[in-house]
Amino acid sequence: MSGRVSSGSKEGNLMDHKATIRDYIKKMQANQGRKGLNDDTALIEEGFLDSLAAVELVLFLEERFGVEIDPGEVNQELFYSVNAIAALIEQKRLAQTVLEQA
Repeated sequence: MSGRVSSGSKEGNLMDHKATIRDYIKKMQANQGRKGLNDDTALIEEGFLDSLAAVELVLFLEERFGVEIDPGEVNQELFYSVNAIAALIEQKRLAQTVLEQA
């Protein structure tokens, strides 16, 4: 078995995670008229994430990817960009996998 699961599950690859995160942020900002979101966009600095949007994003990430994000992890470094958020998700999923296999 390849370890990769269909896109309907909580698993997938890094590119899938980035697309999912990016699409969710775009939907959150649809009424704001913001454009130009890419994987390196500074989400907080460019106004894509404020405190309320960050909370909504955390709830989405926890549900969609089956991870737990501590309040202290919601900061400008770890939530800097789609790339940073996807890396955080991958790190947490890897840690979960290691714990489950132990």
